[in-house]
Amino acid sequence: MRKRQGFTLFEVLVALVLLGLGLASAQALLTDRLVRNVAQEGQRATAHQLADERIDRILADPDYSQLETRFNGTETPVPGFAGFGRNTWIVNNRKRSGDPAFKTITVRVWHAALRDTVSRTTIRSDQ
Repeated sequence: MRKRQGFTLFEVLVALVLLGLGLASAQALLTDRLVRNVAQEGQRATAHQLADERIDRILADPDYSQLETRFNGTETPVPGFAGFGRNTWIVNNRKRSGDPAFKTITVRVWHAALRDTVSRTTIRSDQ
């Protein structure tokens, strides 16, 4: 009987098929993860946009004394953005008469698909 040297064609084909299956499943897993990350980053960008838009509207409002009345509260859902919610808090930081008047504005935006909320804070003075 003759000694075998090397692999048979059948063994090489089976090895190539198994390698191909492994690479295809790894590629499918990575593609799925990439699609989910891209979708989540799109939602995160929208949340940032919604927070920035709200702060811009508050900063542009000419009636400083009515900011809390007009903007404090929760929007669920945010109009035109299904699935997004937004909280706005405006706190008057003047402690005593004669102190500088300024308000802290915080906007928090969330979506069920985001792992955490997007939050923006700024300060507006009466001048």
